[in-house]
Amino acid sequence: MVVLYYHVSDGYATGETHARASYYGVGGIPHVEFDAVNQVVGAGSTIINTYRPIVDARLAVPSPIEIECTGSIAGEGARGTVGGWVTAKFKATDTVGLGTLRAQFVIYEDVSAPYPYTVRDMLAPETVTTLSAAGDSIEFTKYFSGVTNSTNNPLNMHVIVFIEDTSPQQIVQSALMPDPYDFEMVVDTYAHEIDYWGDAVYTLILQNTGTADDDLNVAFTTDFPGDPYSWIGQYCSADGTCYMGPHTFFVPVGATETLHVHIMDYNGTLQDIGTLNMTVESSTAGFTKEAEFIAFCDLTSVLLVDDDGPMMYETYFQDALTDTGYPPYTWNCYTQGRPSATFLKSFYATFWTTASRDATTIVAGDEQAMADYLDAGGNLCLASMNYLSSRTSNSFITDYLHISSWANNTSGFIMAGVPADMVSDGMSLGLLGGPFPLTESDSVVAESGDYVTFTANSGDKAVKISEDGHKVVFLAFPFECVKSIATPPDNNRVLVDRIMAWFDFDETGVPDDGAPEVTKLVLSQNMPNPFNPITSIQFSVPDNAGAVELHVYNVSGRLVRTLVNDELTAGPHSVVWDGRDDNGRSLASGVYFAKLTAGDETAERKMALLK
Repeated sequence: MVVLYYHVSDGYATGETHARASYYGVGGIPHVEFDAVNQVVGAGSTIINTYRPIVDARLAVPSPIEIECTGSIAGEGARGTVGGWVTAKFKATDTVGLGTLRAQFVIYEDVSAPYPYTVRDMLAPETVTTLSAAGDSIEFTKYFSGVTNSTNNPLNMHVIVFIEDTSPQQIVQSALMPDPYDFEMVVDTYAHEIDYWGDAVYTLILQNTGTADDDLNVAFTTDFPGDPYSWIGQYCSADGTCYMGPHTFFVPVGATETLHVHIMDYNGTLQDIGTLNMTVESSTAGFTKEAEFIAFCDLTSVLLVDDDGPMMYETYFQDALTDTGYPPYTWNCYTQGRPSATFLKSFYATFWTTASRDATTIVAGDEQAMADYLDAGGNLCLASMNYLSSRTSNSFITDYLHISSWANNTSGFIMAGVPADMVSDGMSLGLLGGPFPLTESDSVVAESGDYVTFTANSGDKAVKISEDGHKVVFLAFPFECVKSIATPPDNNRVLVDRIMAWFDFDETGVPDDGAPEVTKLVLSQNMPNPFNPITSIQFSVPDNAGAVELHVYNVSGRLVRTLVNDELTAGPHSVVWDGRDDNGRSLASGVYFAKLTAGDETAERKMALLK
């Protein structure tokens, strides 16, 4: 369907638009012609109800003619005008039993303000005399220049070609000339975890999907918030040439240019997040596309999806995750759009929050992206007190959250943990005094009581699911109302730390004979963390590891406790630390480090002892 706006009573009117209005016998305004077959003058508040049946009826009418268009539009400098050309081929696909046919060529400007689809110029029409039987065709090429462009942006200018039967004055077929300059950016992954001195490498494929050859200008900017000299960014072409600044690649029609984007740690001692934003511009058309890449150096890749609109409630999650050693990369849906499944799959764990916002912002496409992410082995924490109440039951709720029903807006002031639950055991989260009221919290009915991880007087309030290689936590209460300064374990720091620890926890237990072989040294996050006075440390040892050592160090690097110094069998192991040193003395509150060593392999975790 094509829409054109012919102005007749304002500054956008032209001689051609007045002539067109006269051709249709326009009187009152607004006046709409649907293929010059149906007319509507006005429509009032019922405009959609008036227009929809007419549009549906016209779309259902087959046309015996098809139109193929190619062409180009370009700016002509600071004058605010454009010029170009269009070639249109009209082909009969059936017997054409029509009257005198005329081809029209219209240049229009499509901007949101003040008016979309505004006709800027109508080129001289062409009479079509050779279309009668299937297979007949005729082609015209038209040139134009000096067409007004109010935004001085050729990307807002378009060409529509249509053919009309002049006898009954009806439109037979129309087509929009495609943009000759277009390209796609294909990215396989957006985030990587690297060790010190590591190199995160991403593949970026540029494909010319237009109808004309183009030069693509490539450049990048970086954001290295820790130490700006701790990272190096560059991109390399397929021939191995690398660039640390702008470069232009000639890409013919249908061809591709493969680039390898690098973010390299250049410090070797600093835990940090580095981001690199690639910008690719069409030299001819002037439009750009962007892709952002993230490297996590000695950090778990955590994504925070900020879905609270223009509000700033995401800072509650940002602070809690950062303070527990998991600084996230934040994706703002309000400014960046909806995250794709490909983007989500780049991250080990994703926290998605709508805060107090109406969760209708989460649409079916988002639920499918989350489902694809989980199917790929992702770990998801969805925190939204309005998610369930904003929709009816669907496959994501039943198949991934395993919630069979729920009650809307049941409130709840204290979220109580479930005994022996790895996330919530011993927790009592007071929500009063938070940034917004609690009345919108929902209560869930889980398919199994084993899935419930928080409860309240008004019902169950959260579930956690581990299945098919993925894990998901759903909070139907506002995370933002969980205090940050409450005594552990009843604060938001402990909550996100336990969720991350559970994501990282291998729940398979001691493997059977047929279980997968442990091939590398693994040190899981201690549980609970923070802790007082004891915590459990779980780790896995590969075959033929030799002597295994597990030591605890303070922040100064001084050894305070040796927990393991022995040869162990391959597989999972666990040890309990009681917060004391090798002399049996109780240690002070603070941050400690567990360091696991076997042969040439080492692993380290940060632990917080709170008293």
